[in-house]
Amino acid sequence: MKVTIEKVKEAILARQFEENERVFSSIAPLLRDKLRGRSTLYLICGGLMLLDHLRFAPGERFFAEVKRSEAISRILRVLRKNSLIDIFGGMLIGKGFDFGIVRFKLSEEHLGWLREVSSRYRRYMEAIAEYCSENELEPGEVLDDPSKLVHPVRKAWGSVDGFLNYELRLMEGLRGWAGKLEGIAQLPLEPIAPMILKAKINRDPKELGLTDEALSELVRSIKAFISDLVLIVDLFIDRKRELLLERLGRLIEEEKRLTASSSSSSPT
Repeated sequence: MKVTIEKVKEAILARQFEENERVFSSIAPLLRDKLRGRSTLYLICGGLMLLDHLRFAPGERFFAEVKRSEAISRILRVLRKNSLIDIFGGMLIGKGFDFGIVRFKLSEEHLGWLREVSSRYRRYMEAIAEYCSENELEPGEVLDDPSKLVHPVRKAWGSVDGFLNYELRLMEGLRGWAGKLEGIAQLPLEPIAPMILKAKINRDPKELGLTDEALSELVRSIKAFISDLVLIVDLFIDRKRELLLERLGRLIEEEKRLTASSSSSSPT
């Protein structure tokens, strides 16, 4: 019986989908009347779920292809000439974005980190696929049984603690990124937005039909979205962390049992 990585990925993502639905259902009531945008919760939670899935993207090739895609580069070059898309769009091809005094750069170092994350989870899926193949098991049987899952986890991560710490670092890294964005919402950008845009496009925004009032409203909308994002990310990660600790707590107990069993059976 040969179990493929794709089959393991399908099983993992199915469980992630169910978990993220529970996370969304648990945080939605807590955010009622606290968000400034009506659809923000759905937009941001959808994005967070996508990021959750990207851990299981097919390794380095995925990021390399996105970066060198001529189609993406061409579209972004055209759009950047006449719109504000360069604030965010450049991130797709590793250029970051630049909004006057606010700059974020997605460097080769960041892309390397993304590749490393994806490669680590690929090794994890390979370990599960190998264990399933050797023991004539379906991926779901392994993922749902700590006594079975502990073996590929230890092979891929060294220990359950190694897996737990890696996942926690990713979560806190995302929380830290959101915290940095919050600084944008505190900047007094509304009065200087027309000057920033004029410097970027080398034209008076009013020639494009953009009044100072319209640009100020745009900036306020962006800042409101960022404030909502920070709040949602914080709650989302808190709940994901709780579920992770609960799930891996069972694996840690199983690992302790295996270690104790191994020690007792070793010759003295």
